[in-house]
Amino acid sequence: MKRCTWKDCGSYAFNLQKENIEQGELCDRHYWQARFLATHADAERYRWLKKCKNLTLRADDSIWTKPNGVKFANAYYLAEGGTQHAAAESLDELIDKATRRSV
Repeated sequence: MKRCTWKDCGSYAFNLQKENIEQGELCDRHYWQARFLATHADAERYRWLKKCKNLTLRADDSIWTKPNGVKFANAYYLAEGGTQHAAAESLDELIDKATRRSV
């Protein structure tokens, strides 16, 4: 029987509602908590994008190098208010970095 891997939970409460969902290694409580947090983060990103002035967001296919030397393809370009934001591996990560910088 599997146990929840969320921090120190260890619960055995998996899929008690018998829904056909893949919740991985998370018990029911932590699966829905993680889903809520992800949805909340998406809503925050959307609100930030909505309030931006002079926003430029487009697809890009540049190759960037991380500080550790690993190369990655930057799929997005984001500039707002005259500031171009640093490359990131995903759109969510790019917006998250930009929101922290503009606060």
